[in-house]
Amino acid sequence: MSSREFCCQSCFEYEWLRQLAKQNETQSGVCFYCGTTGGLAPTLVFQAGFSNLLKDYIPAAYANGGKDSFFESVPIIEAIQRDWKLFSSGIPSQKLHHFLPAALKGQGLPHGTDFSTPVVPFTAMRWLQPTTSGLTFGSSIQIRSQIGLNATLSRTWKDQVLL
Repeated sequence: MSSREFCCQSCFEYEWLRQLAKQNETQSGVCFYCGTTGGLAPTLVFQAGFSNLLKDYIPAAYANGGKDSFFESVPIIEAIQRDWKLFSSGIPSQKLHHFLPAALKGQGLPHGTDFSTPVVPFTAMRWLQPTTSGLTFGSSIQIRSQIGLNATLSRTWKDQVLL
């Protein structure tokens, strides 16, 4: 029987994510997500990277009164797939919705909502405030954005912190 707690290299589009899965294979079997038979890696291997990636999103309700002029608000896993195309197109969407809860087991989302809450990408420019000494931030915020400030997945994945 396949488990949501394991995935395989065929689950991912990016070669370096495929390699990460391959390097961390701990058992063999049928992948719950894509149905491929072979080596399986614990989804927890991806926990730190997905924790960082999730910080690129905020609940739609916090962004411009719940509307974003560029992106439709969708659940986090759909936003990640739309924006980054991390996962293989062979994974049915109903199974893909189980990946983040498995990978982030024991952790919540950075903004404290559940995985079905509609989100939009965090665009740093919404939070920047001009001052006489340059741009300031209301608090110590980790700025991330695939739009402009952080254009590559690998930089986001590795928790590139500006400021």
